[in-house]
Amino acid sequence: MKIAILGDLHIGTRNGSEIMTEHQKTFFDQFFGYLLSHNMDTVIQLGDLFDVRKQANYKVLDFAFRELFDKIEANKLNFHTLIGNHDIFYKETLSITSSQLVLRNYKHIHIHDNPTTLSFDGVTFDIIPWICNENATQCMEYIRKSKSDYCCGHFAINEFPVLGNILFEEGMDKNAFSHYKHVFSGHFHNRSSKGNISYIGIPYQLTWSDAMTENGFVVFDTQTHEWEYIANPDRYYYYMTYDDSKPGLSTSPETVKIKNSFIKVIVSHKSRSALFTNYINTIINEHPADLKIIDQQLIDMRGMQLVDVSGTIKGTLQLIDDYVDQIDIPNKELVKNAMRSLYNQATTIQDNVNADN
Repeated sequence: MKIAILGDLHIGTRNGSEIMTEHQKTFFDQFFGYLLSHNMDTVIQLGDLFDVRKQANYKVLDFAFRELFDKIEANKLNFHTLIGNHDIFYKETLSITSSQLVLRNYKHIHIHDNPTTLSFDGVTFDIIPWICNENATQCMEYIRKSKSDYCCGHFAINEFPVLGNILFEEGMDKNAFSHYKHVFSGHFHNRSSKGNISYIGIPYQLTWSDAMTENGFVVFDTQTHEWEYIANPDRYYYYMTYDDSKPGLSTSPETVKIKNSFIKVIVSHKSRSALFTNYINTIINEHPADLKIIDQQLIDMRGMQLVDVSGTIKGTLQLIDDYVDQIDIPNKELVKNAMRSLYNQATTIQDNVNADN
């Protein structure tokens, strides 16, 4: 059989836009279509069903019921969801979770708030919820003693990218999972793999930090133990560069899907105001969800360059490294490591703030 492994969903309306749920609906339609066309009836979802941790939005709930949970039930799919950090009301206990409150009456949705082992065609998967103070000893002992083939969880593992190129340094040692054939984790939104551990990432774009990432889900074959990544083709966060110093620039923007998308125009060179106005008006007339215009020269003056000469977006970690390289101080690597650690802590705090709000 084949099993779909689905990352964090964060159902809701980030950026204050209902357009986001339309993009989520597009993915759900594609996802159900894929499952049904491939005769698949089992899904493992790696936590963080909803985006906001401490309150419910009735319109979001209505959307989630109509476009996801009711369809799971109607198609009699076996949907296994584990608890993520955005699913818990209290930070250090799983005693109250949105998943248990919202989904407890669904026959085909199975909520895992304790470590457990599932078997499919004799292939065993440990299912591990978010590890906090309350359950840390229980979960780590379960992992340590496990004889299962694979593991699915919602882990914060060191040396994996938490945002762009920034590696997480305040979490679990990857060696704790060395006895598994492979580990599939939610929590970090970047898709990445090292050794026997893979973060499969979120299935769709949520914020600007996802603009340069690949999104989708995993299909695991229990007969061959092989797995493949199914990419989501729907993209709606775009960086665009305006430069009228180059010959042949027309008033038509680059070939991207602008309608209902989030657009940032990086103005690299602007010498013809009329041409620039036409360029921006062309974008506006295609009804983007949001449009931001960023002056490259002002960014460069502040030493906060977002785009290099090749047009590649630089991550914050690279900006930190570039800044340290340019100043005259000893022990530059130590300084970089300290700044990376501080940034990791800041992004973790910001994630908790986003969850609370």
